[in-house]
Amino acid sequence: MVAYFAFEPKGVTTAAVTGFFAGFATESVLLLLRGMFNGLRPESTKPAAAVSGISHLHVSVTLPGGGAAARAAVEIRRLPSDTPVVSQASDANGEISLMNLAPGTVWVKASLTDGTGNLLTAPTQKILLKSGETEAVVLALV
Repeated sequence: MVAYFAFEPKGVTTAAVTGFFAGFATESVLLLLRGMFNGLRPESTKPAAAVSGISHLHVSVTLPGGGAAARAAVEIRRLPSDTPVVSQASDANGEISLMNLAPGTVWVKASLTDGTGNLLTAPTQKILLKSGETEAVVLALV
């Protein structure tokens, strides 16, 4: 439309040629404008997927004597929500591995009821998950 106003074609042939070339130029102009605006956008408004990655967390739960705490209940939470992000039992080696977590701070806790009915718990640990890294934590039941 801008091309028609700028060139003011006088005949049908000139109008057709102007329209033809304007059609080809439209994509180039739009890509140029898009590149300009993306360059002006502050970092904080870029999509989260473009600036963040994924994190991994490996949790080991141990018994008071030092052995592996099989089938211990492990919970991972993010504040302000009190709902667990993950609630899972440890394997026979007292371990769980969580892949593809969003980076940020999580709170990890573990508990296990022993053979006598006593509840063993590990102090809650605050872990900072960094983008593209694996964090390991050992939770010792007491």
